[in-house]
Amino acid sequence: MSVLRAGAHECHIRSAPVLVLSRLQRFSITLNRSQRAKIKVILALCQQFKRCQPWAPFRLSK
Repeated sequence: MSVLRAGAHECHIRSAPVLVLSRLQRFSITLNRSQRAKIKVILALCQQFKRCQPWAPFRLSK
């Protein structure tokens, strides 16, 4: 299976692609506390970004 698992999608924050996994529980066992915190922050930023800019999926990539 490729790096992109089922249920994963990309979200662009400050033009850097960030892989956002919809089910973090699968991976939480192998991550330490600081890594889990970072992933939660990135996921929250991605969700906020999607709510603030509903036109984002239609943006043309450079």
